[in-house]
Amino acid sequence: MRYFIYFMVAIFLFVGGCSKKDSSNSKKQETQKENVVVKIDTHSKPTLIIFEVNGCTYCKKLTHDINNDPSVKKRISKMSVYFVHADKDTHYMLMHKGEYIELTTKELSKVFGFRGGTPYIVVVDKNSNPILTLPGYLKPDTFSKALDYVLNGSYNKMTLPEYLHMN
Repeated sequence: MRYFIYFMVAIFLFVGGCSKKDSSNSKKQETQKENVVVKIDTHSKPTLIIFEVNGCTYCKKLTHDINNDPSVKKRISKMSVYFVHADKDTHYMLMHKGEYIELTTKELSKVFGFRGGTPYIVVVDKNSNPILTLPGYLKPDTFSKALDYVLNGSYNKMTLPEYLHMN
């Protein structure tokens, strides 16, 4: 009986020691996650900033289209793309007036007018100036036309509805 008690005490100490170690590791991982800074680099081309949240069905459809629809993939290949997980507290570096500024997810959301409906797509120019905002999911054909609108510079001459009506 005495050996059984020693055995149980040893197991509790071992398990307790492991859980403390795991706890400190998870704290380190949380700290590392909090310190993540994503640099939104346009690479001197139009850039998509896509706001999404976990569990969003239309966000998944959009991601599927971006990765699998040939017409969307062709246009996306000419752009930079960044996903902003609106339900995560991340820091972003964004070009503003010739220099990078650091913004939290909440601040970045405010800058681009994101209010919670996902997906929410913002297309910015090489200087991070907004060109186009697309709230909600668009079918691949319409999404491709909206990307063409940006890529061919039509946004300088007409509105997106006018462009879509012509094409």
